[in-house]
Amino acid sequence: MKSLFTSTKIYLGLVAILILVRVLFLAFPATVALPPQAGQVNWLFIIVIGLLGIISLNLSRKVRFPEMWESSISNKQRLLIPAFIGSAFGLITIVEYLFHPSERTLFPLFVVAPLFIYGAIVVEVFLRLFLLSFLVWVSSFVFKGQKGRVIVFWIIAALVALFEPVLFLADEGSVGVAGFVVMLRLFAANLIAAFLFRRYGFTAPLTMRFCDYLLWHIIWQG
Repeated sequence: MKSLFTSTKIYLGLVAILILVRVLFLAFPATVALPPQAGQVNWLFIIVIGLLGIISLNLSRKVRFPEMWESSISNKQRLLIPAFIGSAFGLITIVEYLFHPSERTLFPLFVVAPLFIYGAIVVEVFLRLFLLSFLVWVSSFVFKGQKGRVIVFWIIAALVALFEPVLFLADEGSVGVAGFVVMLRLFAANLIAAFLFRRYGFTAPLTMRFCDYLLWHIIWQG
């Protein structure tokens, strides 16, 4: 019960961060250039993500995913291991860029940092906390056995992991070898995030994405 209450408090804290970023962006003068992703920083988006998250916390409990601050899970498991994995993916992305540089627009750090903290929360709430939990919950009505549920989990995790690679492909139109490598990286990162969620709770994949974005989007591109 205590970990359940703690998970709710942590999630409300994440929503508070989204609200804070929105207020911060409203305070920016019109002369400050904002990245295209800044269009997602709006009240409707925050309300939808906030509600989806509250509903999904319930769904994740029904399918027995760990709480965000499960007492039986150590900080090494929910924070340090995901931080290491996320940092590794961030470094891989930087190396990819060095081998295949592309034109990029640099934005001030005070714009990039809050934007991608916001983005990390939104993406993980939608893909992991909502979409993965919802699909696994729906499948649980059909697949009753433990072995079947494990197999179905991985099938669903793989399908959800295709979301970002497909978006990348849609944005690019077509990809060569370098683009295919990017898609593989995105797929692998999302599949690992699903494993972390199932094993250590939602805090783990969120930490992983924070550290990935910290190296690539905030430090490298900031």
